[in-house]
Amino acid sequence: MYIYVDVVFCVNIIMNTVILLATAWLARISYVWWRVLLASAWGAAYVIGGVVPQLALFYTPVFKVVLSFSIIWAAFGLKTWKALLLQIVIFYIASFILGGAIMGWLFFLYSGDPFTNINKLPLASWTSLACGSILCLLFIVVLTKFVLNRMLRQRTLYQAEVRYKDKCVAFTAMLDTGNALYTILGRRPVVLINQTTVEKIMDDSVVSFMQDCPADRWIESLDVCEDDVWLSRVQIIPYRAVGNNSLLLGFRPDGLVIKTKSGRVETDNVVLGVYQGVLSNNDMYQALLHPAILKV
Repeated sequence: MYIYVDVVFCVNIIMNTVILLATAWLARISYVWWRVLLASAWGAAYVIGGVVPQLALFYTPVFKVVLSFSIIWAAFGLKTWKALLLQIVIFYIASFILGGAIMGWLFFLYSGDPFTNINKLPLASWTSLACGSILCLLFIVVLTKFVLNRMLRQRTLYQAEVRYKDKCVAFTAMLDTGNALYTILGRRPVVLINQTTVEKIMDDSVVSFMQDCPADRWIESLDVCEDDVWLSRVQIIPYRAVGNNSLLLGFRPDGLVIKTKSGRVETDNVVLGVYQGVLSNNDMYQALLHPAILKV
């Protein structure tokens, strides 16, 4: 049996590069190409060393784990140990997916009983490696974009209802861990909610005011609104948008109820920030919850 070192080296560089790029994409980390290629070459050189019997000591599971750490460090650097461990785990997951995708592709091409004729399986070729790499990337995209994201959304979506006067409206809210909006007066957490949703509990005069007046002029035109009770609950919320500071119109409802797996969370120490646009393009949720709400 002949081993072509140059072919093995090139194949491993390609496979290592695919795995490292998948790791970077899954871990949401930036990278530079020369470091990824350098780490891939280092991993490929390690594989080539396996043909030397005297180096067998360096091919135990312990040294393979050490090699994995060195490859990740060479490709992405060391920011924190926690981040490095996460990258190592993702690196192994991507490796197993790529290996399984290539083997799956070979089994897909093979005709016959693979258990009695295992030695007759087709050898890995450049085509098999390319197809396996494409399948690997497709599996990773499907896994993260559709499966994991759907599971995450299900864990962060809550059924809620808000009360004001004698009216109540139910809606779906998403927990926004990046929401750090508080009112200046009373330091109440702010829940951002669609205008069309909150209008269902407003009096007609307030609805007419919001619909007739442009959203960017709501605050300066509050004197036009005829609902004094609602105006007494209005609060102006400063917030920082991209590149500038702005103001958000909000008001205090009578109460907010969030339904969780452990029970109901009720609070009146909250302000609804009215958002004229649409928070979710597919209308999956109509409000963004402040994380402090669930700690009440």
